Amino acid sequence: MVDSGEYRNRWATESHGYLGSDPGDPMTLLGQAHADLARYPEVDFCEGRATAARRDADGHFVVTVDGEEHVGLRLILAMGVADEFPEVDGFFEHYGTSVFHCATCDGYEAQDRSVAVLGWGEQVVAFALSLLNWAGNLTIVTEGRPLDGDDRDREVLAQHGIDLVEDDAVEFIGGRGALEGVRLAGGAVLDVDLAFFSIAHQPRLDLAPPARL
Repeated sequence: MVDSGEYRNRWATESHGYLGSDPGDPMTLLGQAHADLARYPEVDFCEGRATAARRDADGHFVVTVDGEEHVGLRLILAMGVADEFPEVDGFFEHYGTSVFHCATCDGYEAQDRSVAVLGWGEQVVAFALSLLNWAGNLTIVTEGRPLDGDDRDREVLAQHGIDLVEDDAVEFIGGRGALEGVRLAGGAVLDVDLAFFSIAHQPRLDLAPPARL
């Protein structure tokens, strides 16, 4: 098992949704998973970044990790996705404690709280609606772009009491774990407790372009 340590959610301080470990420390959960796998003598761990993969003349898979080649009969790619982050001052200070990308993982933490959702694509409407199960109130901030939706999308937001602010979020206010608000380019400050973002994410396919393997 090759582990680069570049987990999508590596900034999170708590993990949710795992029965028996909710909430939990993500690195503790990962350590337990490694311990479970380590009981199997067939499993070897390799820390590093896989940079290439190919088949050799015998049909085996050869994976290059930090310049060293590893050979196997099968290759399982579980490289996850890469998110596009909003360009907001203080983003990484709050990411994983008050700012999140997944409503399924962290939506419950928005229970009865004021929430901002950053994004402008048509998908951000459905993303915001998924938070209605928990959030006390919601505001979509489109990062200075017009919403990529039609009149029906705007009507849906209005029907559910979700505010739409077509302004640019420029700064998260407050210390880590204690978000107080989002400052907009126009100077106004939205008083929010949590923020989510839904911009874009792409699967990591560097090792498996179409028809290569």
